[in-house]
Amino acid sequence: MKCGTVVKALYEESDEQTVFLRCAIALHVVFCASCGEQKRKRDMAARVMRERFFPEAPSITNRVMAAVHAETGSKKESTAALVSSRVWVVAGCFILIMLTTAFFGVDFHSIAASSGLHFTLPLSLTIGAVITAYGALFIGTHLSELCKKFGLGEGPAS
Repeated sequence: MKCGTVVKALYEESDEQTVFLRCAIALHVVFCASCGEQKRKRDMAARVMRERFFPEAPSITNRVMAAVHAETGSKKESTAALVSSRVWVVAGCFILIMLTTAFFGVDFHSIAASSGLHFTLPLSLTIGAVITAYGALFIGTHLSELCKKFGLGEGPAS
C-alpha cells in the first residue's frame, strides 16, 4: 500500500473496512515510520477529544437554587393575589361572550361570504390565540391553588 492511501484510510476509519484492509493498514503502519507517527497522532487526538475535549463545568445548581429560594421567600404576595379569581372569571366570561357573539353580527355573514377563507381563517386563529393566552395566564398565575385543589403535588412555592 502507498502512504497516501494508508493515511486516508486511517482518517476515514469505519466499520465498512474489510478485515483484509485493516490488516494491510496495520502491517504498513508497523513498517512505515511516517504512517506510524500519523496513526499515533490520530489516536492521541481521538483520545483527547473523547476524554478531555470539554473541561468539566463547575456545578452552579446550589447557588441558583439558593437564589431562587431567596427570591420567592422575599415576596410576600404572589401574582394570584394581585388579581382575584373573580376578576379572572368575569374576564373569561366576557371573552367567551364576545367571541361567540362575533358570529351573530349584522356584517359577519356578508363579509364571510365575500372573503371566504381570507376572513374566517384569521378569525379562527385569533379566537384560538385569545383563548390559549387567557388559559395560560390563568393557570400560570393560579398554579399553586390549582395544585392544592386537585391534589397534584405541592406546586411551586409562592
